Amino acid sequence: MRIDPEEAREWLRVQMTVENVEEYDSDSDGSDLDPEHDFCAVSQELTIPNYTNTLPEETLYFIFRLALPPSWVLIHGGSLPPFPRPIWSADMCAKRAITGVCKTWHRIGVEFLYENVMLRSIGQLPAFVRTLETRRELGSFVRRLDVSCMIPRGYSLLYSTEMEKLFSLNLCPSLTHFTVNPSPAEGVVGLRAPIGTNSTITNLDIGMCDWVNYPDIYPSLAALSQTLASLSITLPADYDVGLPQLTFTHLENMRLDIRLSSVVPTAHWALPSLQRLCLPNWETWEAAPDQIGGKLRDFVTVYGRSLTYLEAPQITRTDLAQAVLESCPALVHLGLYVNGSHFLPAEGAGLHHARVATLDIFAHPSSTFIRARSLELSGVDIARVRSRFPRLRAWRYVDTGMNFLADLLPPPTLVVCNEGRFPEYDAPSSSYFAILMSDVGCADEDSDVDPDYVQPESSDSDEDTDDTDDEMDWEIDRDEALVIYQQTLRRLA
Repeated sequence: MRIDPEEAREWLRVQMTVENVEEYDSDSDGSDLDPEHDFCAVSQELTIPNYTNTLPEETLYFIFRLALPPSWVLIHGGSLPPFPRPIWSADMCAKRAITGVCKTWHRIGVEFLYENVMLRSIGQLPAFVRTLETRRELGSFVRRLDVSCMIPRGYSLLYSTEMEKLFSLNLCPSLTHFTVNPSPAEGVVGLRAPIGTNSTITNLDIGMCDWVNYPDIYPSLAALSQTLASLSITLPADYDVGLPQLTFTHLENMRLDIRLSSVVPTAHWALPSLQRLCLPNWETWEAAPDQIGGKLRDFVTVYGRSLTYLEAPQITRTDLAQAVLESCPALVHLGLYVNGSHFLPAEGAGLHHARVATLDIFAHPSSTFIRARSLELSGVDIARVRSRFPRLRAWRYVDTGMNFLADLLPPPTLVVCNEGRFPEYDAPSSSYFAILMSDVGCADEDSDVDPDYVQPESSDSDEDTDDTDDEMDWEIDRDEALVIYQQTLRRLA
């Protein structure tokens, strides 16, 4: 931007003191202004009213909240067109820019930076815990914490120690949403850190994975059984019969991953308030849909009386699917995943429900199911479907890659209980750099994958075995992990 010299000269006259005006060359035509820096010079001299100084912090907070991208764009926008790949980085840059304006903006910006923390690298965990140990006031801003990182060999003890400090020292006193989904390089890493009974956590996500060891997570589940409103977990394969039954008094929302080895916790869990049940991992059903569908039937037979929302993969056997529906007499919303050329079970014989008002059909856009019907529902006998679902008011086809929209944009006739997965105020504070960190290779310089690696000419087998045992017993400490993490940051900067 370039300002006209005459206009700049008049602005300077108004703002300068009388003494400065007398010293200023009145015969100057403005040509003495540096054409490259005239705007900067004028800006430094002018006193432009800054109305943001008069805005209350509460008002600035809501302005910034609405200016930042919504959470669902940050979570899913990186892989879905037309959203650009660097959306995470842009979000982090915006938040950091807010903190650098003034003290007032800094106070607000720091809260945005820390309210949602996502740790995708094992090196971030000790760095995060150390920061909260030295600056305890930052921990009060943390509302959501997601620890989903790979745990290389030798880092298991570090992971367990830092997680223990996180809760034993109560470093996040305002934490409400906690996700823990590590990927250990070997063995099983459980949630051994005891979450205190005074915890504010209402939403717990233990990950859709195979590492869940029920005796390890039992102390945390027991501590949160009276406060949890939402739980995501893989249904365990084994329960310790010596552990008391858990009653989740206020648990309304459950995201469940059922495997062939899963066992229904009939004698171990009580879910009196359960209203929403989602089974998002529909890929695991493809190998044995009816066997896993039988486990779902057994689960809803015990816990389905109060369900109003059910999202599940398709069960190919109509009688089994109908048994699931009959176990949910209060069901209002039904979501089904349809694969290949399967037809909607509602068009088959026998599948019906008296209270279902909204229906979501999840399918890949390339499937023959979607091509045959299209978004206009061509080829579907609506009258026949309504005869089986007399209260049906809304029917949607949703691409499986966009299934998060089912929670983000519920049908207008559906009153969603509790809170959705993507409330507008819930925006992750992680940067795109954090995603890159999760893909950093962990191979040693002397490993077989190193192209410059040369096998030693002479080695004793016994010595090799001893060295291997020593390497397997090696555990990194916090200082070493932080040094490696800082070196990685410098390399990627």
